[in-house]
Amino acid sequence: MSRRLAALLDAPHRETPAHPASTFLTALWNTLKVPELAQDSPDQRDRDTARVLEDADDLTMAELAGGQIPGHIALTTYHSAKGREFGIVILPGLIEGLLPRHYPGKPPTAEEVAEARRAFYVAVTRARDEAVLLGGDRYTIPANQWYPRRQRDSKRSRFVDEIEAQIMPSPG
Repeated sequence: MSRRLAALLDAPHRETPAHPASTFLTALWNTLKVPELAQDSPDQRDRDTARVLEDADDLTMAELAGGQIPGHIALTTYHSAKGREFGIVILPGLIEGLLPRHYPGKPPTAEEVAEARRAFYVAVTRARDEAVLLGGDRYTIPANQWYPRRQRDSKRSRFVDEIEAQIMPSPG
């Protein structure tokens, strides 16, 4: 899936700023398998995510990328957020193994951790008013041709712990 997502986000034939965002969002939704994930959720709000695409009918790629339209969400990567600012930044998936990315039993190198930390810093500092950090203790690995969909237990990302240590007073 990561290759398909990278191909979608880094497409050389990128839509023009005037193109409707719904085409891109539909491709993104399908690549991330949002409809399947939403249907598996016990929360009705998650199952209603298809409405997001309906609301994007009049949204252009420029508006989606710019994040300047009230009531709309700008979806961006850590790297492409550099130099931009948003009122609120929400960072999901802050789970060890996803950020920094590594496989169980194969810890990331110091260089990989440093690069992931730099990208995370860029993302967090894009928030003008508030940054919402969403960690967790497990993540789902989608099914592929070799393995069924499965859960991987983990812990929240070390980067969340580092931020918490800086902003929370130590007991004592």
